[in-house]
Amino acid sequence: MTGSASLGRQVLEWLVPARIGVSFRRVLGANTVSNLGDGILIAAGPLLAASLTEDPFLISIAALVVQLPWLVLSLGAGVIVDRVPRLRLIYIASWVRAAVLVVLVTLVGLGNLNLPMLFVCLFALGCCEVFLDTSWSSMIPDLVPSRELGIANARLSASHRIMNQLLGPALGGLLFVAAHAIPYGVTAVTTLLALVIITGLRVPDHRDPNAADSVEQGLARLRTELAQGISWLWNHAPMRVLSLTLFAFNITYGITWGLLVVWATRTLGLDAGGYGLLMAVSAIGGVFGAAAYGWLEERFSYGVIMRVSLSLEVLVHASFAMTSHWGFAVPIFLVFGAYDTVWTGINQTIRGRAVPSAVRGRVSAVFMLANFGGIAIGTPIGGAIASLTNVSTAMWCAAAGTALALALVWRMLPKIADAGAAPEDTAQAHS
Repeated sequence: MTGSASLGRQVLEWLVPARIGVSFRRVLGANTVSNLGDGILIAAGPLLAASLTEDPFLISIAALVVQLPWLVLSLGAGVIVDRVPRLRLIYIASWVRAAVLVVLVTLVGLGNLNLPMLFVCLFALGCCEVFLDTSWSSMIPDLVPSRELGIANARLSASHRIMNQLLGPALGGLLFVAAHAIPYGVTAVTTLLALVIITGLRVPDHRDPNAADSVEQGLARLRTELAQGISWLWNHAPMRVLSLTLFAFNITYGITWGLLVVWATRTLGLDAGGYGLLMAVSAIGGVFGAAAYGWLEERFSYGVIMRVSLSLEVLVHASFAMTSHWGFAVPIFLVFGAYDTVWTGINQTIRGRAVPSAVRGRVSAVFMLANFGGIAIGTPIGGAIASLTNVSTAMWCAAAGTALALALVWRMLPKIADAGAAPEDTAQAHS
């Protein structure tokens, strides 16, 4: 038993080094459990919509309803995240999420669920996700030593890949086959279990004491607070360019990724199971990327890593456009998963270090709006191009657009990287 316990501690130390902080281990555990529930819903959600209607348009609306809160609530949520204790928001949003899931379980179990009810529940779940994701992303830099923030973000990204994109969807499909209500009940349990894991977690108070009661006074200061966050971002050139870069790259991302199902089934000749396996390959690539993150961070500058990652983005779009056999698609998905995890870790680390905690919620909200807004714009553009021509042409357009965006920001990337350098790296640079 002693040997097993020692081995367990060694594995834990390798996965989550103690230098990152004991608090982060709990945060990672909570995120892992929560991501499993999210992954279950990724599969169960569309399946539930498809069980209520055969209309493809209505099924697609179900996916849109979940994303809609990001477009209408993210900026306001950022203000709130900066005005109340972030851990308190996580508890509130999690309890509301669990309650909505229980309502879904009840409606499905009684056979009383219809599409309008499903849309309302999905919208409510999306609203909870806005507050949860904004709170977590704003809180992590306050819990982790700045030097270790990159490793921490890479571990969180790996957790998301494995649970949200690999294990969760597979489990969600199996549970849905057993009974339509089970996936939602299991997700409610994972939501509450995540809260148990972080019970007693201590988080530094990021708020301005003079403005701590602004929410209790109502939302009268919403416009002023939001303007302050946007003003900070606009006046900080590296962060402004990074947000615009994410927006542009998510437009081209949306062009290609909105067509992947059509590409996989019509061009590669795969069935739904084959498409799911390709998504799993991407998740495996993400695990490799997370494992290599520390090695990359020690040997290369953030500017170099960012340039290589975004260059690979161009090549991936072009590779999709040229590929017509699943055997060639597998390594493309592996590469995508790996560099996307590294890129996500880098840009989140830079933002975590460069943005002051007092405005981090508002700035994070703008970044998330850029992410989801870009995808929302790119997806219909890709569909329109594919309808007028073909899927390959749409993906070539995505590759060209990505290459153009990269050319425009190429010289700025090292400056963005410097804005998020670790404290000792910054000291060395100025010595």
